[in-house]
Amino acid sequence: MTPVQQLPDLDPYPGITDPRKRAFLIAFPSCGSINATCRHLANSPSDTSVFRWLAPHYREYDPAFLKAFETSKKLAADQLVALAWDRVRHPHDRYGSDVL
Repeated sequence: MTPVQQLPDLDPYPGITDPRKRAFLIAFPSCGSINATCRHLANSPSDTSVFRWLAPHYREYDPAFLKAFETSKKLAADQLVALAWDRVRHPHDRYGSDVL
């Protein structure tokens, strides 16, 4: 029997177990800002709301969160680049290639 290869851990935020911190990190790339992320989480059905002042607090006092937040910001930047390339390749009828 051939041994099964171990897949790499695909969790972009290893070590972050607090549900509020994880929810913030997961939502940030799609929301694009701390304020928008906090508003999004405040409107979510789960109890994962994060007050605006908590994000800087987490970054200052939790080194694991700070590292994970850097990853989250990179994921947000990747989404913006992908959106820009998509708009260049497939201009929308009413917009044209408005990225250039």
